[in-house]
Amino acid sequence: MLIGRANEIEEIVDAVSQRKNLFLFGPESVGKTVIVKHVLDKTGDKGILYSDNCSTIKTSLAGFLKGDYDSSFLSCRNITSLRKLFYKKVHKEKPYLIFDHMGSVGSKFFSYLENLLDEHPALFIARSPDPGEIGDLSLLLFSFDKLEVCNLNRKHAFELITHFIESFGLVVDKVDHFRKEVFRLSSGNPATIREICHYAGKEEYKVGKEIKFRLLNLDRKIDALRL
Repeated sequence: MLIGRANEIEEIVDAVSQRKNLFLFGPESVGKTVIVKHVLDKTGDKGILYSDNCSTIKTSLAGFLKGDYDSSFLSCRNITSLRKLFYKKVHKEKPYLIFDHMGSVGSKFFSYLENLLDEHPALFIARSPDPGEIGDLSLLLFSFDKLEVCNLNRKHAFELITHFIESFGLVVDKVDHFRKEVFRLSSGNPATIREICHYAGKEEYKVGKEIKFRLLNLDRKIDALRL
């Protein structure tokens, strides 16, 4: 369920249609990938090439090519082989490139991206514009518009919480109190809102009509550390 992201969607659609470079950033689990995939659905992927794991050169190349080749074939190719297949594809199609889940970019990855940007506009997606986190990628961002994805505000968070109450079939005695507690614990992070609502449906966190939010949230955080 995508709530409260109309502005972000509009800006990304605009960047793609006008072939402008865009850097999309925001904290983990804020919904950057969900937003981009919504744009891909909305545009029908026309003229767009998307890679879902751009932590390295090899994974980014494999991601762009996985629609054309079997994963077992791509996994046993070296970077040189993948690069040839990729350049052959983009030279013919001239797509708008979307690099998702970018990490720290080193010198080799930087050169690869710099050469691509000479001919292909791109959307880079990462958690932060901080050079300490994205490395040399920060050196390319002077030509990029920047769009930050933040946690949901109270209004939109309450809408999302209401959606999960209904979709999870939660029996909530005091709905407004429930929404306030979930918003307080999640700070409006969509993924955290979903997690808390999921945990709220478990019997071990219920005492009569009350939900033990403190225990629920503690267990949720402990479970996350085990993953």
